[in-house]
Amino acid sequence: MSLNAPMHIRILGNDVVAGLLWQPPQRQYNAGQIRAAAKELHCSGYVQLKLGNKQLQFALAQRGGSSSGQYSLAAMLSQRVPHANWAGVFELPGGKYTFVCVLGGAIMPGTDLVGDLDDIRLRFTETLDLIAGANKTLGIVYAPEALGAGEWTNERLENLITKSTFVRSVKVRALPGNVSRRGILMALGAASTVAVVAGGGIWWRGKRRDRQMGDIKPAPRIVEVPPPKSWTLSPDARTLSQYWIDTLDNIPYSVAGWTISRVHLAASELLCEYTRGIDGFPEDEFLEGFRRQGGFQVDVDSDGKAVVRRALSIPKHLPRAVATVLTSKELLSKWASRFQRFGVVPPKLESVPPKVPEEGPAGGNERVRLRWATPDWQVFGWSFQTRISPNILFSDFGIPGIELVSLDVTGFSDSGMDWKLEGMVYATAA
Repeated sequence: MSLNAPMHIRILGNDVVAGLLWQPPQRQYNAGQIRAAAKELHCSGYVQLKLGNKQLQFALAQRGGSSSGQYSLAAMLSQRVPHANWAGVFELPGGKYTFVCVLGGAIMPGTDLVGDLDDIRLRFTETLDLIAGANKTLGIVYAPEALGAGEWTNERLENLITKSTFVRSVKVRALPGNVSRRGILMALGAASTVAVVAGGGIWWRGKRRDRQMGDIKPAPRIVEVPPPKSWTLSPDARTLSQYWIDTLDNIPYSVAGWTISRVHLAASELLCEYTRGIDGFPEDEFLEGFRRQGGFQVDVDSDGKAVVRRALSIPKHLPRAVATVLTSKELLSKWASRFQRFGVVPPKLESVPPKVPEEGPAGGNERVRLRWATPDWQVFGWSFQTRISPNILFSDFGIPGIELVSLDVTGFSDSGMDWKLEGMVYATAA
């Protein structure tokens, strides 16, 4: 059974379905578009929930036995468990398991899964790592003894679901017909981003001055200035990865019989490693190949290995990243699914402290001293390896605020290359 396939069970005499396709919460959506989207995905219906802060969330029910009129298991659990943030794996009939995760009262997209224990275990641990990396805390974690973790709570569905849980709002609604794929892409637009404009406050410092001592100058007042948004100082991930790949295309893979084994690209440096082959020419001919091009620093050791460096700078004409980013909650709900579309294991997000420029703000005088205000955004570091070219991976990624820090390329062959990427992703704290 696929992890995305629905499963139908009975609880307290009612028909229940697990395994729906949950979408990120948003403030509003067109019900007609969602119905059209469900038809395109050959889904038999949808569920919609009203969350706090005037947020709505919906899920699509795939065909796999009639789901219309059945109760969504994930929706019932989200209403029943008394925690805004929680995760749970529960045993189903037939040796199957379901995994649900709720963050901020909303069901996390990419959960509400049904599958064998090993498949569910993998998604369960990946999701917990992702949440921990984003500095989120779960109020409770449910897991059966089969997962082998004593610190989690082992609870059966029958003990969580009561008769009062079966309400109309968690029922699957029927949807007839079919539409184009363009309809679904328009219907399932990205969750709204929140534009947060940093504001600076003014604080007066110092004690009351003795006005009779006119020759004593008052201490300058401190004015805090919003710092520049770090991610807007460089191109977005798609633009920068394409620039680095264009740079890579201009690097010779072989020079005088010395073949390339690794390339490292960063904002200020290009580094290449070469190895002399069995039939490679002597060192001086290898060096001559780079002298003719100019601008390279070449270091060669006695073992036939060379490191070639060249200064690199990001062209000013490349467009910079947009200032608006997702909230940390929105980022967490989208991060995993974007990578999973390409079959890439979602990289863990590690919280890092935001930075401001070492040099203070320009301006000020003897009466006013400027300094940077504390950033009002969050920063998460990440790294991962893939065989998918990064310009393809980031071509339609849908998450703003991604900053590439470095790109390592190895495994040069006709079948492709191995790419290792490191970077940051930014989000507002709200």
